[in-house]
Amino acid sequence: MLYWFIFFQTEENNDDIDCFQFMSLPMLGIVITKFHKQLPEKYQYLNSYRKKFENVYRKVRNKVMHAVRPILSDKNSINQLDTLLTDYYEIKKNNR
Repeated sequence: MLYWFIFFQTEENNDDIDCFQFMSLPMLGIVITKFHKQLPEKYQYLNSYRKKFENVYRKVRNKVMHAVRPILSDKNSINQLDTLLTDYYEIKKNNR
């Protein structure tokens, strides 16, 4: 995967660029799911979000990307959106 290659290149070169910042939500979920055992120590905490990438985040992403569907389409929609945003802020806080 190109992102994984970029990650190791930036780590090798001691660049401040982090390949995760270039990933889309689905791609980030794929990388975490497929490479969760190889994640560097500073990203191990992302493993706790792995299942949500497969379920909650994917559902929210699909609703947002398909504009013909309302984002808040059922009773779980607001909870899914809240989960995504709450986790986003947690990840952002941990990544500082």
